[in-house]
Amino acid sequence: EFSADSLGADWIAGWGAVSMGRRRLALLPTPRHTSAGVYLRGTDKWRDATVEFTLKKYLKEFWVYARLDDDGGFVRVGARDGWWFVEQKAGAHQPVNVLARAPITEGVLPATVRFILKGGSLIVYVNGRMQFGRALRLHPAVERGRLFLGVYDGKSRASRAVLTSVRAAPLGGTWIAPSD
Repeated sequence: EFSADSLGADWIAGWGAVSMGRRRLALLPTPRHTSAGVYLRGTDKWRDATVEFTLKKYLKEFWVYARLDDDGGFVRVGARDGWWFVEQKAGAHQPVNVLARAPITEGVLPATVRFILKGGSLIVYVNGRMQFGRALRLHPAVERGRLFLGVYDGKSRASRAVLTSVRAAPLGGTWIAPSD
């Protein structure tokens, strides 16, 4: 919950204008840039995690990178031009792969999106409903990385996003599974 009027020590602005106030986090590119982004401090080595955010509105592209590594690989969940997407990139010289997409139904925003990363699997929920009908398999090359929120469009100052909450935590090693 963005109750403070500044980013504080937890968030590190990467580039662009990142502003916190009135219980919201806003991401806006500066006049000559096409993107803006912010990192969550202390997430550099996260592997298994749960992330939940409430997206109030966006324009063009908004992404939550769950595993952004220094080698150019990532796993990301986001919205682009009216669609929810899950994409991954196995490394700097690899193409971006679309793992799944689903339309954003009219009137669904603000939307609470929750995703869970565990090992090589990702499960996504939007407003409490599981998306894509199954857990998505991830490429093993992207096994850990930092949490990053960003907006992008090819034209300068064309993208933006407003969030009302972000929660993230690493998953513990103990899981309960029903027996047969």
